[in-house]
Amino acid sequence: MTRYLAFLILCASVRAEATQYWVYKSANLLVPEQVEATAQLLKRAGAVGYTHCLLTDSKFSRLKEMPERYFANVAKIKAMALESHIELVPALFSIGYSNDLLSRDPNLAEGMPVRDCPFVVKQGQAVLMADPTLRIKGGDFTDGAKGWGWKDDTINVSDGVATSREPNGKNARISQTLQLQPWRQYHITVRVRSKAYQGTPEVKLINADGLTLNFDYLKMAPTQDWKVHHIVFNSQANPKVNLYLGCWDGRSGEMSWDDVTIEECPFVNLIRREQAPLQVKTADGRLLVEGKDYEPLHDPLLGTQPYAGCFTIYHEPPVLRTKLPDGTKLLISYYHAVTVHDDQANICVSEPKTLDILRDQATRVHAAFGAKGYFMSHDEIRVFNWSELPDGKMLTAGQLLAENVRACTGILRKVNPQGKIYVWGDMFDPNHNAHDKYYLANGDYAGSWEGLDQEVTVVPWAFELRNKSIPFHAGRGHHQILAGYYDQPDKLNAKEWLEAGAKSPNVDGIMFTTWKNDYSKLEAFIQQAKQR
Repeated sequence: MTRYLAFLILCASVRAEATQYWVYKSANLLVPEQVEATAQLLKRAGAVGYTHCLLTDSKFSRLKEMPERYFANVAKIKAMALESHIELVPALFSIGYSNDLLSRDPNLAEGMPVRDCPFVVKQGQAVLMADPTLRIKGGDFTDGAKGWGWKDDTINVSDGVATSREPNGKNARISQTLQLQPWRQYHITVRVRSKAYQGTPEVKLINADGLTLNFDYLKMAPTQDWKVHHIVFNSQANPKVNLYLGCWDGRSGEMSWDDVTIEECPFVNLIRREQAPLQVKTADGRLLVEGKDYEPLHDPLLGTQPYAGCFTIYHEPPVLRTKLPDGTKLLISYYHAVTVHDDQANICVSEPKTLDILRDQATRVHAAFGAKGYFMSHDEIRVFNWSELPDGKMLTAGQLLAENVRACTGILRKVNPQGKIYVWGDMFDPNHNAHDKYYLANGDYAGSWEGLDQEVTVVPWAFELRNKSIPFHAGRGHHQILAGYYDQPDKLNAKEWLEAGAKSPNVDGIMFTTWKNDYSKLEAFIQQAKQR
């Protein structure tokens, strides 16, 4: 009993010291206006008691390219932070949202495999041998949507066009089953028109187990004339999938669909690196040599549009050229980059060059900031563990992520001995994203948390999971900062976060977290936190 009471007193003491108040700020410190806005935010935050600022800037991955004025701007921000009694915590290692790192080499993108795709040589080019069974029936919805398996009653077909009007919260979708070849790359086009539509129109490919194969947004405007939208996906091991067009959350307005097509699209966003090899062989299995049997193959548009590190969903793919005789049949395997939602792409963590880039980033950022601590941006890692590991090594997604985060903490401790290290909690929490069947990750993320030692402070951010996530990380001995707000001005949620945190030891503070640079509730949030 005496030991138990001592433990309670210790926990109460630790909880009483939860006095860190963080603010999240994303900025481009190359732009004078954003430098000024960041400085003013620090001044304002310091005046009401904020103690830390998690600072992100995509330029942190490219400091070697930055002009002197960038570092002069960093000096201004450091001076204002010091004056405002705020500790800057720069964010590094964007594993998950890796577009900034991929601007240095887009071929480092994690990709998905295409295996033994059949081609035939015609007039010096390898031409895809099209699958004769691949087709969409009723692509223009003619004859009352013939060929489509079913439709919601909020969809009507007229003159070959499928239209939803005023769905009022009901599903508004039309669907059919597609026959595919496993491990191939496919391209769907569809024309969409909208009139004051409120909802999220989507094209989804869902397999027999209910798993979705694509996650890019259509980026359709609420009101737009007919416009062609593109979807690219990998069939994975599936011989057939269900194609859905429509909306799951439509509220009002009108949305119309027309002219749906599907084709294979080899080599779109083709990746070339050691762990994502291109293999070209003849139909009888003879491996061909690049530069000898066929010309070097690269996708010049990979990771370049609209700027470095960004990947278009679809563009005209490169062509494999060869002097092999016409009629030669080939089987080609390769890897292609995959994006999720708003063009999110992930970097391959097992490529040695990736670790070289991370070391370089940590060294340069620490030289610029000299911070007491750094934040590892491992977060929502949605495409992962597809690359071929050296020596035939096999790891689960969880094991690979654990291996990477150990390497990342090692980099930071070498650059900044005794410095604090922080990380987002979602990919190291089985209650959140560290589980099986997560987006397009290959395998189960279970065990990823084994890569975090107790000296790493974890930052959970899922409000609805707080009563599970906080005790999980606390049970593994981690200190925690709770990330709240998330642009919900009508529900500040600092009180609820801290009430959940009060049940566990070593909760050191809370963060005002906005993705929209909306700081209108900055003062109200910390006031609520202090009055808990």
